[in-house]
Amino acid sequence: MNNEIKIGLGLGEITFGSNKNSIKDKLGEPNEIEVLDVPIDDEEISLEQWHYDELELSASFDLEQDEILDTLAVSSDEYTINGVSLIGKNIDEINQLLNTLNLGSFEKDEISDEDGNSIIYSFLDSNMNFWFEDNELSEIQWGPIFLDDEPMIFAN
Repeated sequence: MNNEIKIGLGLGEITFGSNKNSIKDKLGEPNEIEVLDVPIDDEEISLEQWHYDELELSASFDLEQDEILDTLAVSSDEYTINGVSLIGKNIDEINQLLNTLNLGSFEKDEISDEDGNSIIYSFLDSNMNFWFEDNELSEIQWGPIFLDDEPMIFAN
């Protein structure tokens, strides 16, 4: 499998807008399937998340939009952006690399819960989130890029 994160497009040969059968053909059966209701902008949407433990990858499908792939998340240092592995790097190293990635400006949020403190960098223009635990990048989440709140037109 190609482990290159394609900003706004997908991961290697996996593209946003793909249906579940296409993802199964490329990745096989998931280890776990979760159905979640997630609050977004004053409404709730239903998502189905497929977790591939050995790949350290999760794929989310929007159950209200033809059950198509709309988000990916990875947590292994085998995944790269522009050939650079980011998972496991500390926040200072990531801050230095961000300028080279041209992701746009980001918002920084800090979350505290029973598991500890997390920092999230959210890049709205490129629809990406970088999750840090103990000042180390632990997960990258991304989806298709939307222009002017218009629905995304997928290549599939």
